[in-house]
Amino acid sequence: TPPAAVDRAQGAPTVFVPGATFGTGPDKLGDILMRAAIKTLKELSPKPQKVIFMNDGVMWCCEGSLVLEALLELEGFGVEILACGTCLDFFSLKEKLQVGRVSNMFEILSGLQEANPLIRL
Repeated sequence: TPPAAVDRAQGAPTVFVPGATFGTGPDKLGDILMRAAIKTLKELSPKPQKVIFMNDGVMWCCEGSLVLEALLELEGFGVEILACGTCLDFFSLKEKLQVGRVSNMFEILSGLQEANPLIRL
């Protein structure tokens, strides 16, 4: 049986990805941890209602990302994937966005303010 789609009534979390690596420490380890965390999001119950990417974290939503398949699967479950437009522009990645949609600071901060619970990677 397929996993349930997002049910916002159950207090589905919002996941905030403020950068390309997870935690503090060596970037190589942080990269490995972030890939594992993103791939594991689909196993959460309830599924996240949205995943918000900022700064160099937006690279995970773009061409060449090692987690594109996992993010596309999440999007298929109804999880909203948001990528910071300013960040995409800064890294010249807007044309390489492969999953989710371009967002802005107002929508991102509103989403974080409304998040209950919030998971920060």
